[in-house]
Amino acid sequence: MKVVNPPKLSQFHAHTCARCGHEELKDPVWIDNEGPIAAYGSGCACILLFGEDTKKNRDNLGHLEYKAKKELEEKVIWAKYVLSLPEDMHTDAWHSMRVRFNRDGGFEKLGKFTVWSKKQKEEAQKCQ
Repeated sequence: MKVVNPPKLSQFHAHTCARCGHEELKDPVWIDNEGPIAAYGSGCACILLFGEDTKKNRDNLGHLEYKAKKELEEKVIWAKYVLSLPEDMHTDAWHSMRVRFNRDGGFEKLGKFTVWSKKQKEEAQKCQ
């Protein structure tokens, strides 16, 4: 169970808390509970994630939402970078991509570099 970014176009709809049924949440918290992503009120999200609704837990929830937002921003930046890469694999840009590949686990974890880089490009196109 983790806090995730809101689905596309979610800001154009009213949402109901998946736990208590409170309607028209002002600022829903999106949680992926090993299934479909669902909207929760901040109190219910605290209870689900931390066991109780306290000021400290709401602050922690805010940090989790901030972290999810930053991860999305980093993913978009990475997507733009990958899409800007030339097809020639002997450039500085491809070298930096190889550095990231090795940092994230290399061949043992991610498989072949060429396959991984192709997947990165496909994911980047989905972000656009």
